Amino acid sequence: MIILIECRQAVWIRVPAYIDGSENRNGTLGNHPLLALEIDEESNAISFVHVTSSLNATIHRLLFAREVYEIENFNPPFSRKSYADTRGIYLIEYCSGMLTALLSGGAYLNDRDFSQIISNTKFENIISFSKDELKSFNQHLNYDDC
Repeated sequence: MIILIECRQAVWIRVPAYIDGSENRNGTLGNHPLLALEIDEESNAISFVHVTSSLNATIHRLLFAREVYEIENFNPPFSRKSYADTRGIYLIEYCSGMLTALLSGGAYLNDRDFSQIISNTKFENIISFSKDELKSFNQHLNYDDC
């Protein structure tokens, strides 16, 4: 299968947990922008980091601990000031339905910010999801052809 999402593009999908393993508030599924870092054609999966535009107390603390990277030139693909959580990655099995969730028409994050995010991300901390799990979290998207 050919993966049509590329590194530096972002998608808006639902995931049930943060990278530290804690669940979203009230155990609900939260919508999160995720930035594609690496494409693994062999395993048919994409590595993503969580991106947030909210500078709450937790993100502020992580920013000083250098576990969150402030994206300087965020637009495109993000419309607001954004922060990449570099404490780990989401490894998600590719599904062509992800294309319906691309941000900014599939625009790419600039090279400088992308390189900084890559160099600061802890790739050994992984939360994995199969495409079936992804479909169950994102029933609002057209994932019929996965």
